[in-house]
Amino acid sequence: MRLKKFEKVYHRTGRPYFRFYRKTGLFTISKPMIKKIGLMPTDKLSFFQDEDSPKDWYLCIDQDKGTAIRFKRCGTCQMNNALLLKELVDSLNIPYDCDSFIIGSPTELNGNKYYPLLLNKI
Repeated sequence: MRLKKFEKVYHRTGRPYFRFYRKTGLFTISKPMIKKIGLMPTDKLSFFQDEDSPKDWYLCIDQDKGTAIRFKRCGTCQMNNALLLKELVDSLNIPYDCDSFIIGSPTELNGNKYYPLLLNKI
């Protein structure tokens, strides 16, 4: 008999992504994403849905009316928004085995950068 030992290995892609947790509405933002969008501890995030194309969602740093974020000691940050997560899951029909988004290249509109959300399976 030949046995192969299974060892859990953490694979870090270095890609900018944020993970979501369906049960709690928690979003965790990776270090590469924080760096890519230039997120600072005082920033807030807003999410936008394109009314002409409802499956297109965007992320933007919004100092006024966005959702507050919390930076963690490990270098990531988190935010809670169960209602937003429900809207994302419902409008995009997100499969249960998908738990994160990556972001694409930003589109600039009225001086703000809007990053498209792309479903990701890590």
